[in-house]
Amino acid sequence: MINLSSFIAFHARRTPDRPALKYRGEEISYAAFDARVRTVAGWLAAQGIGAGDVLAVLMKNSAAFVELVFATSHLGAVFLPINFRLSRDEVGYIVGNAGARLLIADEELGANAAGAKTVVLNEAAQQSITHIAADAPQAPVHVRRPSDLMRLMYTSGTTDRPKGVMLSYDNFYWKSADQTIALGLSTDTRLLVVGPLYHVGALDLPGIAVLWHGGFVRVERNFEPETALAAIAEDKLNAAWFAPVMTTAMLTCPTRDRYDVSSLQWAIGGGEKTPEVRIRAFSEYFRNA
Repeated sequence: MINLSSFIAFHARRTPDRPALKYRGEEISYAAFDARVRTVAGWLAAQGIGAGDVLAVLMKNSAAFVELVFATSHLGAVFLPINFRLSRDEVGYIVGNAGARLLIADEELGANAAGAKTVVLNEAAQQSITHIAADAPQAPVHVRRPSDLMRLMYTSGTTDRPKGVMLSYDNFYWKSADQTIALGLSTDTRLLVVGPLYHVGALDLPGIAVLWHGGFVRVERNFEPETALAAIAEDKLNAAWFAPVMTTAMLTCPTRDRYDVSSLQWAIGGGEKTPEVRIRAFSEYFRNA
């Protein structure tokens, strides 16, 4: 069980009807998500992606983004998420430096796609890549070793050109084990994802580790304070990652008292210092966190 897709397949066999993911109102079971991952992997293989190849994505949050994370691993390929706020030249540099074989971009971001053969996703394909890959044969898994490269994450390039940080399967599983102990991740974890998935905060804190445990992840395309509060209330979400600016936006949201957010048990923050007064305000509003 090294490839990320292997634990999706495990939960699909064990609890096929259990919800894995929700995006734009569509709830996706583990069985359905497993089938999507295999189909998307087959489609990627038809695009020339194989073991060791780098797949770059220039995408906002979506169900399709999550499908690609797992489908890339299923093939033994390397996943490269790119900050969608970068310029065309910056995107082209990262894609070229990483040696990406294929770039997948949201339609609204297509003008900044550069550096490799590009596939552009319309709104339907952002809901699920199976909308354009329905005829692709499901691909067999290409088993990886713990030391194999799983993902490339590029630094911001503050002092020089962005640099690719190489993350192995060992990195992922040890980090996930640590989070399991620290956060008590389980099948009962219900995570809100509102940060951009190209960032380690949304993707890895704890991000896809929740799916490792058979939990539930609700993905929002963008962060809006009222949307985040409504999501917590609607799906009784109990876990989240928020940048401090997001926390401030929710605490100052004029309509915040409309929403029952008592289900939230913990939230991780980071990226900048959070004043003590804001931490206290957070604890008062999210009273069970």
